[in-house]
Amino acid sequence: MTDQGSGRPADRRASAWHRAPVALLRLDADGVVLDANELLLRWLGRPRRAVVGQARIGELLTVGGRIFWETHVGPMLRLQGRVDEVAVELRCAEGRKPVLMSVRAGARPGGRRGEGDVDDGETVVDVALFAAEQRVRYEREIVAARDDAERTAERLRTLQAVSVALAPVLGVDALADALGAALARSLGVRATALWLPGTDGRWRRLGAPTSYLHDADVPPAPGPDGFAAEPDGSVVLELTPRSDLRGRLVVTPSGSAGDLPLDVDTLVAVARQASVALGRAALAEHSASVARELQHAMLRGEQPQDDRFELVTVYRPGVRTLEVGGDWYDAFWLADGVVALVVGDVVGRGLNAAATMGQLRTAVRAVATADLAPDEVLDRLDAFVERTSVGFSASLVYAVVDLQDGLVRYACAGHPPPLVVGGSGGARLVWGGRSATLGVPRTRRSATASLLPGDTLLLYTDGLVERRDRGLREGFAALVASASRRRDEGQAFDDGFVDEQLVGIVESDDTCLLAMTWRGGA
Repeated sequence: MTDQGSGRPADRRASAWHRAPVALLRLDADGVVLDANELLLRWLGRPRRAVVGQARIGELLTVGGRIFWETHVGPMLRLQGRVDEVAVELRCAEGRKPVLMSVRAGARPGGRRGEGDVDDGETVVDVALFAAEQRVRYEREIVAARDDAERTAERLRTLQAVSVALAPVLGVDALADALGAALARSLGVRATALWLPGTDGRWRRLGAPTSYLHDADVPPAPGPDGFAAEPDGSVVLELTPRSDLRGRLVVTPSGSAGDLPLDVDTLVAVARQASVALGRAALAEHSASVARELQHAMLRGEQPQDDRFELVTVYRPGVRTLEVGGDWYDAFWLADGVVALVVGDVVGRGLNAAATMGQLRTAVRAVATADLAPDEVLDRLDAFVERTSVGFSASLVYAVVDLQDGLVRYACAGHPPPLVVGGSGGARLVWGGRSATLGVPRTRRSATASLLPGDTLLLYTDGLVERRDRGLREGFAALVASASRRRDEGQAFDDGFVDEQLVGIVESDDTCLLAMTWRGGA
């Protein structure tokens, strides 16, 4: 039974349909609105007479929604009879209103006919629209958070790549190259230029050249915030590692169609890393310059000269880093007709190695006398190392040559063996007088070798024989063969000889060579 006074069930259903908390409308097969409930009319801001029987569904939707209805919803209705939860926007009195639309198509069953009813059996389309402002806002927040997270992750990847690229860099030129390569890989930029002011006030550009709309001899000026964007999309950033050192970084995008603009926040963070690296590189270059000058000043000392021998010295710095190594040589008179020859290699690089080298070089001269055997000189150097903690584990070869008879007395403290090249050909390594490096407790030994007039005695550091692609045995064999061939060809043991040994080595160690040719005792 139905409640008295509540009307017939069909009337109650129609009333509930019109007062439903969901926007509802009914369409005919052509999309004309047959009926719309109160909530939908309120959203649209239109009277019933302007909508029912007058408007089509496409007129109630925005352009995008109308296209989507015609290209997606309509075909899906014909195929499946329903479409659920399609996001579209209504054209409402207050502007666009995002909604979720569910649609069902079917034949109208028989029954009481009233307003909005159609003939029995005709197709009708029932549409339900749910307000989606909160959902759209939530989705947009999720998308924005995802985009922000992706940008942050990309920024971190870029900064990590730049940090890894700059970590081993010591020189300013190498810094510009490493920074450009890292940004090209991470951000796909076309070029990166590092500008530094010179002592003459003029700017110099390092790294890949770029094209600007301004004078190529002057970098663009950054803005008050430390960066600025150029008309071509380049970003200019200020580098200030120290108050007395500044620079500018100019990053130029690839310029490809569809590329996003450069992320300024990422580049500002890169500029901070580059500033630190620039300060470190400038300090490394300064330290290397001081150490190099110290080393050269010691190696440029006056060498003994005599008609009975010819002395050639070669020093070749390594190319792995800016820092100088601890390789050194020396030659000095012990007595009339007796000359001392020394070649050594200090552990480490840089200023400390150069200072240690200088102290050991001075110590050798201080303890060496004509009446001391080479092993006794090494004993006194061991005492010096133990007393001062300077030069521990350094290698050294000390040789005394008697110019009257060509007798060589020598001792090696963990150092490569001397090489004797015959005046008439052939070469041999002399392996006697060997013991551990300086500062390591060990019995020191001396050995002797004899020179004939025209013979050459070669003392050298391990940079002449060590290579990553071969062992020391092969290195010594190559040295002997090269020295023999050079003597046969009548060539001197000079820079050219050292160059022959270093052919094909991309990253060589420091190399010292001291070559004394004995002409005879007359």
